[in-house]
Amino acid sequence: MNLPVIIFINVLIVLASTFIASLLKGLFSKTNCKICTVLWGLYFSLIGLLFLYFSYTVPKTEYRLDLRSAAIILCVMYGGNVSGIITVGIIIAMRFVFPYSTATLLAAIINVLLYYIVILIINKIKIKSVYKSLLISLSISLIIYLSLLISSNASFLFISLMLPFMFLIIWFSLFLSTYFIKHVNTIEILMKQYRNKAEIDSLTGLFRYGAFIERLEKTYKENNIFSLVMLDIDDLKKINDNYGHLVGNDAITYIARTLIDCIGLNGTIGRVGGDEFSIILPKYSSKEAHDLCDEIIKSLKTGQKEVFNNLEVEISVSMGISSFPQDSRDLSELINIADTLLYSSKKNGKNKVSHSDSNL
Repeated sequence: MNLPVIIFINVLIVLASTFIASLLKGLFSKTNCKICTVLWGLYFSLIGLLFLYFSYTVPKTEYRLDLRSAAIILCVMYGGNVSGIITVGIIIAMRFVFPYSTATLLAAIINVLLYYIVILIINKIKIKSVYKSLLISLSISLIIYLSLLISSNASFLFISLMLPFMFLIIWFSLFLSTYFIKHVNTIEILMKQYRNKAEIDSLTGLFRYGAFIERLEKTYKENNIFSLVMLDIDDLKKINDNYGHLVGNDAITYIARTLIDCIGLNGTIGRVGGDEFSIILPKYSSKEAHDLCDEIIKSLKTGQKEVFNNLEVEISVSMGISSFPQDSRDLSELINIADTLLYSSKKNGKNKVSHSDSNL
């Protein structure tokens, strides 16, 4: 293959390997750290092998010009220093597969080790990434240049003309990969923000309906004891009409904070409607859930005067509780039972907790 084709293929390898690495990053984040370190080393070793295969042999020499350095740089960026050592070791071993003389093999081993050392040193320097790319590219180009001078029979003029060419190829590869990584990271951040907006209620910071139902279904599939609480704010419309929607919003956020304070990490809370909340209480029996709901009602009554600056605002809630498997083993039925008991609390005077067990 001629040089332009080799350059084109190497650029494609840089882009494809960076894209795949970005996908693997999400997968590896769920895996044991030690395993990830090895996997990153193996992955970029494979990329290094591709660079070796699509390398350019300097005319009248056995010296191969390639982008093994890019594989090492990307490995250190994604997997860290230990992953980089794994990649360096495997790339050195790979060099034995290709035709070599003792001089070219020794030069290849020294080059790879120098690449790694240079990358580690420059990565520790606190400068902008664009300057790091330039510095790494220049350093690696100089290593290759000196190696060619020492180990090849090519003319000094030819080798000197190769220096700016090598610098541009290495720098362009690094520029492409870092540019790609930057934009992939930006997309990941934006996607996370959009996902949060879709899942989290902006007023209360609680889960929205869809996200809450997902977590309820997950809890249900675990087939362990849990209780489901449906909660509705009493007379929120009257508060909005008498004091305005800002005070109404204050009432909603006050209830949300109280729920978080009372439940903590023991359950999952969702705002599933304008004035409706739902709570999942894993491992809570019906009596334990009832006791917690009583505590919530007392807490709401205690702190509201301070929150509403002594306005004559009365905040109360009505609740209904259903428990798995006591009340039903069907999720839809559990939701309906809790919802029916919630409205039973409202009909019986509000500010109450209702449960199917009449002994509570």
